[in-house]
Amino acid sequence: MKKKLLCAAVCAAMSGTASAHDHGVDFGKAVETLAKFSAPILFGTRGTLNESSTKSLTADEANAHPERLLTVAPGLRVSVVSAEANLGANIDMMVLWPQDKPTHLIACNEQGPSQVSVQRIDLKTGKAEDIISGGMQSCDPVEVTAWGTVIVGEERGGDGSVYEILDPLGTTGVTLDRVTHHTSDESRVRFVASLGHLAFEGISVLPNGVVYYQDERRPGKGLPGGSIFKFIPSALWTGGPAITNLDASPLATGAVYGFRAGVH
Repeated sequence: MKKKLLCAAVCAAMSGTASAHDHGVDFGKAVETLAKFSAPILFGTRGTLNESSTKSLTADEANAHPERLLTVAPGLRVSVVSAEANLGANIDMMVLWPQDKPTHLIACNEQGPSQVSVQRIDLKTGKAEDIISGGMQSCDPVEVTAWGTVIVGEERGGDGSVYEILDPLGTTGVTLDRVTHHTSDESRVRFVASLGHLAFEGISVLPNGVVYYQDERRPGKGLPGGSIFKFIPSALWTGGPAITNLDASPLATGAVYGFRAGVH
């Protein structure tokens, strides 16, 4: 049955592609058709949303029923993981931890140094606990590494930094200084100097320790910005058990390469 559905979706998309080519219709319509027909197979939903939501809730309504803030495709259900009072007010990117059998979310809070920076959220109870209780500015990207750590970054002008966290379930209440980059527990949370400083927006860590990341800033007013960077460790990670000392992290040393577009 699934094969028949997929065949029908592909045929419909192919037909849409031909129509787009012959009649000047936007090619995106064919892709949209394919996504709609393939939704049960690819995503397990009974179709897709036809348009953006126009719902509007008051603050009281949102606090009482936060699940109503989302409009989802048919077949999906919304549940609230946490609405704890101490939960960061501007939770941004997050990852599941541990990745083999997740019990928590590790989340960045995109606020200032005086607010909580990184939290772990229990998937079963919703309890939120502070991993980095303060010091970061606009914590945004968070990524899990193959050697058993979590890295978090600041989406902050040209002086954002990345920090690596060892044992995120056992590390609590660490603070840091944005000027010196020292933390209150260097054995568990450490500044990753090798990645430099910029407005970190997205970070992708490959299993061998190679890191791709980008600068949130747009170039303008005579200032650079928006580039893509690649970090290659001095020693690639080749696998093995999770590290127990941040000195063993592949992110400790390496070389950074930046993308520069040119006109030829």
